[in-house]
Amino acid sequence: MAALLVVLAIGVLRRPRSRVQAEAATTTVPGKGTPSAAPFGLFGFYLNTGFSLQPEDRYTYVNNAKLLTTDTAHSMWAIFNLTAKDHFQWYQSVDGGKNWTKAQDGNKASDKYGTTPDLIVTPSQEGTVYYQATFQYYTVLPIWPVTSTYFSRVAAVTTLPAPIDASGIKVSIDDDYLYNNQDAAASTFVHGQPTPANATGNITWTSSDPTIAAVDAKTGKVTANKSGKDGQVTITGTVQNDGLVDVSDSVTLTVGGGLADQTVTEGQSADFRVLGNIDQKPDNVAWHRVDANGQNKVVANTQSLNYQTPATTLQDDGALYYAEVTVTMLDEQEKPQTQTIKTRQAKLTVNPDTAPRVTITSEMKNSTASSEAATTAQQLSGTVNPIRNDDTAHNLTNIVQGDECQITGTITDANWLNSTMASGELTFELPSSLSNQVKFILNNVPQAVAKQTVGSETIFSVSGLDFSQVIFGSYDYEIDFTSPITTNQLYTTGVRLRGSDKNNQLLGTYSGPSLRLNFTDGVIDATAHPITFGTLDKTSLGQTVAGQVVDGGNLLDVRDNRRRRDQVAVQLQQSTPFYSGDRPLAADLFYDSGSLSYPLSNVAQTVINAGAGIAVQSIGAKGEHLNLKLLYAAYQAGHYTSTLNWTFAAVPSV
Repeated sequence: MAALLVVLAIGVLRRPRSRVQAEAATTTVPGKGTPSAAPFGLFGFYLNTGFSLQPEDRYTYVNNAKLLTTDTAHSMWAIFNLTAKDHFQWYQSVDGGKNWTKAQDGNKASDKYGTTPDLIVTPSQEGTVYYQATFQYYTVLPIWPVTSTYFSRVAAVTTLPAPIDASGIKVSIDDDYLYNNQDAAASTFVHGQPTPANATGNITWTSSDPTIAAVDAKTGKVTANKSGKDGQVTITGTVQNDGLVDVSDSVTLTVGGGLADQTVTEGQSADFRVLGNIDQKPDNVAWHRVDANGQNKVVANTQSLNYQTPATTLQDDGALYYAEVTVTMLDEQEKPQTQTIKTRQAKLTVNPDTAPRVTITSEMKNSTASSEAATTAQQLSGTVNPIRNDDTAHNLTNIVQGDECQITGTITDANWLNSTMASGELTFELPSSLSNQVKFILNNVPQAVAKQTVGSETIFSVSGLDFSQVIFGSYDYEIDFTSPITTNQLYTTGVRLRGSDKNNQLLGTYSGPSLRLNFTDGVIDATAHPITFGTLDKTSLGQTVAGQVVDGGNLLDVRDNRRRRDQVAVQLQQSTPFYSGDRPLAADLFYDSGSLSYPLSNVAQTVINAGAGIAVQSIGAKGEHLNLKLLYAAYQAGHYTSTLNWTFAAVPSV
């Protein structure tokens, strides 16, 4: 049972087929035996037996020794016999695979019972010789039966008349991650492809740090440490040329425990990922969390090799995570075999969030308008209130001269305990005509306000905000002003904070909501537009002709800026008849509301009556227009005009 535990602890993944193994599928020379299937496994645990390293094709020249080598893997039941060993035999063919004979190693170490996977050949003549390795796993004692014979791919050794130097080499590795936290040492293989492919120089291998992972100088077998030492190593392959300078190439290998420590900022999620190459989807991955008190809890059972934690808090700092990966595969006997591999415990570090989290609230109030509306409502005792106040928290709809207005709100750094923001400057803008009317209060204390006027606006600023010195990192502010403005003007502003760290480096600008200030003249403003009836002739006599607004707008554009909207009548008067010079035109003019028609004269007539509290609307938007009726009478050609007067008349209350 002890031997089984050793194998289960191996922590390196072997791919089912390496680059060299893949070439075996294209070999056309028949071997002494059919190449065996490549061993399949997960994290170094194999469920069938075979060659984990295949012999590679080689090029050499006469009397130059070449090394062929292999490596093997074994199924789990084969390792129960602790005295059994691999026994290798190499075969060679000089006639393209028609006939095979035993090959003798250059150092006489390879025979029927040889335990070395290497074969050294020193050709004495030009040509190609094919080689194939076999092995059996058994003990020479009679307590263990001889196992099956496994065959490698067929490798070709081509002997050239003279050395050929390499101009370059491309190095690859079967696995770029090896485990170091298991009982047995993990290993993989590097391979070198020279340019040209028939270069005859030998490749030697070196590691930048053998204490992390060592490499066999001749075979390219890389073996990781099993003492838990993490790190990266560079594995370099160098072609030893005969005449030219040697050429090299490298790959990087990472050695670790299968799971890396993670560092996040509070509020973020941590992402853990099982490292290494996995060729089959796991049956289950149990993700464990071990808290600071040593309590071990399974936080996820999934098939994913990735785990994302919930949003972290500072209480998660120092927690440990590890994964148990379980895979079931069919062995060479078509029986299901299950393997479970446990990664190292990875530490989660949660750093405090030091980014400022600034929020700015704002709301506005026209104190004068609110007071007028409230007072009038109380006086009228339930009747229609002519005072209209449509203000909202972010929109003052009608600010007239003398109105007292106020902007209030709160500026908060919700992360004031850990925030790197050491100071702040508050800024806002208002029309330049208000520059001497503004008062600023911070936490109930009046503040000195810096002002900078640019064109028609003034930028106000208050410095010295220190959120570490106020309760919960919050300031209440108040901006008061009395409006001197008598013209119509729409202005947009907002409160902003420029935050800096202790070195006065700007961290960011944080803005509150947009605030709209609508300054008005407080009266009804109206603009009348000219109307045309086109060109008329005798066919128009007795006909009613509709007028058209020359610019396509309304008859009368109205902007009712009154805050006190008492009942008002809109009246229309034709102050003069149609004249072309001193010649009058026999014609009548009518105002058409769309439902009723009124003849116009030099006496003002009410065309619209707006009740108390109702704003006067533009005329024409609902189809209102003027009609002209040309009377039967003598007329002369000319350009005839008439003058209309629009008036707004107060309607006495009953």
